[in-house]
Amino acid sequence: MNRCERLLTIGRRWPLISAVSLIAVWLGCSIPRELLGGPNATIKVSMAISRQSRDECVVKITLVNTTTRSLRFDEDDLPWHVVGEKMTMALVLQDHHLKPCIERTAIISDPAVSLPVTLRGGEERSREVHLEAYYNKLPSALLRHDVTLLWLYRPSTKPPQMLEPVVGHLLIPRLE
Repeated sequence: MNRCERLLTIGRRWPLISAVSLIAVWLGCSIPRELLGGPNATIKVSMAISRQSRDECVVKITLVNTTTRSLRFDEDDLPWHVVGEKMTMALVLQDHHLKPCIERTAIISDPAVSLPVTLRGGEERSREVHLEAYYNKLPSALLRHDVTLLWLYRPSTKPPQMLEPVVGHLLIPRLE
């Protein structure tokens, strides 16, 4: 299996997720700097490692409204809802050769009632996400390799506004 085929088999049952993950990687290289949370951005999204051990890898995702007006979202459309359609992630092993992706764990979830959330101008909200719940091979992979988390967030407000996608990456270091 060549490198492209591996990228496209992130979720063998979910080819759409695989294709979107590949697009997210390409977008990270081609989107102009000002759309990546620069001075013209409406929102900023950042990720940082909160805690990491042999059993867990937790990242803190922060969403900031950089405008003076309030923005309204559905709760399920916020970036820490990893199973939603607004956040796309790909975890790539840094093994200095093929750079294979870590396959996402298949999750079956029922749609829940989504409440509206208002983010006032200048307001910041954060949540922790347990990545090992979505990528069950991540803890064992971190025993051998560094892992790069590539992500793409497509914000969606109510009423709909044209907000640019936000992309980024986070290096998760190998466990010592």
